[in-house]
Amino acid sequence: ILVMFLGLTIGFIKVVNAGNVTIAQIAHLKARGDFAYPAGGFYTGGGLLSIESNGTIYDDGQIDVGGDGSGTIAFIAEGDVTIDTHASTQGVGVSNVPDLGDKFADGGSLEIRSMTGNITILQNVMLSGTNQAAGGFVDLTAAKSITIDATIDLSGGGGDGGQMDVAAADNVTIKRSINASRWSSSSRACLL
Repeated sequence: ILVMFLGLTIGFIKVVNAGNVTIAQIAHLKARGDFAYPAGGFYTGGGLLSIESNGTIYDDGQIDVGGDGSGTIAFIAEGDVTIDTHASTQGVGVSNVPDLGDKFADGGSLEIRSMTGNITILQNVMLSGTNQAAGGFVDLTAAKSITIDATIDLSGGGGDGGQMDVAAADNVTIKRSINASRWSSSSRACLL
């Protein structure tokens, strides 16, 4: 499925009103903003990958919404949401077109909501910005517990670092690093 934005074709993948959703290890879901354009190639904004489930969401595949700036990944489920150990979840900013002499490519965003269950992240998430851009954004909301046993990179370039919001009715367990810094002086926030 394709959508036009400012005359450019960007992609999106949207699943709505589904039962249990499984993204298998061999699956590649890409809504990237890189493509060949006449007279050379350039990057546009990353697209949207949105999955809404009346059951659970289990991701063990490759998801990528990278671009100039990166796109959005949204998992909304009634039950548990799991990003398992073979998954690749990315929305890295990539730019090759200067704007006022600098390149800006913000990191992507990831929203995960579990209305009645848990959120478990067992593989690294890369949503970093590059060059002079801001880092990515993660918003996790669970009716029960949230477990993060993976590195989350929300770092920015010369712009702001990233931001992460975590809200759970039960426990929040973080076992690995979360990087919301930027390469220069200040960073954003991690709200628990």
